[in-house]
Amino acid sequence: MSDWSRVTVTFAEPIVHEGRPGSTGREFHVNLGELGIRPSGYSLIDRFNLPLVSHPHALADWSREITEAEYLDIVGPPDIESMLAKHPGLRRRMEWRSEPGQEDHCGQIEQIFHLVSEFKRGNRALRYRLTVSDMG
Repeated sequence: MSDWSRVTVTFAEPIVHEGRPGSTGREFHVNLGELGIRPSGYSLIDRFNLPLVSHPHALADWSREITEAEYLDIVGPPDIESMLAKHPGLRRRMEWRSEPGQEDHCGQIEQIFHLVSEFKRGNRALRYRLTVSDMG
């Protein structure tokens, strides 16, 4: 079975998107697997006691709001260097991306820069949600 896991950060103010003035979205999704931040979403289900929230005949989803401390434990502080130190998989993706010809790959890395910039500009997180989905 494969899984997909993400943390959704809901910010107090709309997220600033380059080239999209007037954006009103406040939810920021961080795909943990594509960033090399976690080994297995299934381990997150037990570790964070995630309840099953999907419908009986759908693929399984586990999800709940998490605390800021739990978010920091999973993702890390809003600082690129700290996140790279915490997550070897993210560091490898960043190193690979820095090789000639690979600059445009790993678009998810751009999301990390964007997430950090939201915190640095003072946008306050109102809540965090951890979700793990069974992809069949």
